[in-house]
Amino acid sequence: MGRLLNKLATLVDPETAVVAHVGAHRGQEVPAYRALGFQRVVLIEPHPALAREARVALAEHHAGKGYRVIEAAATWGPHSAPVTLHVTHNTQMSSLLRPLAVPVGGHFTVRGAPLALLVPDATVAVVDVQGAELRVMAGAPAGLQVAVLETRTVPEYEDGPLHDEVIQTMAEHGWEPVWSRAHARPEVSDVVFRRAA
Repeated sequence: MGRLLNKLATLVDPETAVVAHVGAHRGQEVPAYRALGFQRVVLIEPHPALAREARVALAEHHAGKGYRVIEAAATWGPHSAPVTLHVTHNTQMSSLLRPLAVPVGGHFTVRGAPLALLVPDATVAVVDVQGAELRVMAGAPAGLQVAVLETRTVPEYEDGPLHDEVIQTMAEHGWEPVWSRAHARPEVSDVVFRRAA
């Protein structure tokens, strides 16, 4: 994710941007955010054990007051409400959508809320939520200027939109893709969008 965050730092001012990292997992990107000078980063992670590890990462990297962890799921409804997430058997990744090819190892219920309620002043969203990226964007704050979404070219989650649908839906809502990079698995990519002028 280093190249991606480097690109992000060229599109926004790291000193003034408010980053909402949705699906922050263990907070492994904290050192990169700090090295690039980002002053305000909110890590949103619904899995309780991973959220605890993200808090440890903030402490270990002396992230400071501008960094924090919110233990919740970013959702698309207008209000806060409990939601149930599916946890994959081998990776402990969680999603609001049921995985199609990976066994579900369990479920848990957590507070869900739209991103606009969780981080109302977010100007950047980095969204890695296992197929539910467009749903998170449906609840994004009006001031969001840059969004990074993980996309897929093969179905991995029930009702999860594929890459072309994500690009089209974002364009219909005034967002243009400005950069992308494939993962080690070529069917998965990160796409950086900027709100069209």
